[in-house]
Amino acid sequence: MSAEREQLLDEVLAGYLRNVRGAYAPSRRHLLEMYPQLAEDLSDFFDNQDHFQRLAAPLRRSMPQDGLFPLSCKTAILAY
Repeated sequence: MSAEREQLLDEVLAGYLRNVRGAYAPSRRHLLEMYPQLAEDLSDFFDNQDHFQRLAAPLRRSMPQDGLFPLSCKTAILAY
């Protein structure tokens, strides 16, 4: 991959991830249409992202609603 293409891919993905965190993300299809020269790389990224989300789903379900662990868990982690 050329340096210019890699830089463009980095910029596109950084913008996409920033927008996802901000609760607004363009559709994946839209990005693929806007950057056909990056379609293969973007598709690979989205496939990997989906795979990671599936792997992480059980962990997210086991997290407390507030995202905070009980003190006993924190103590056990710190003791380790």
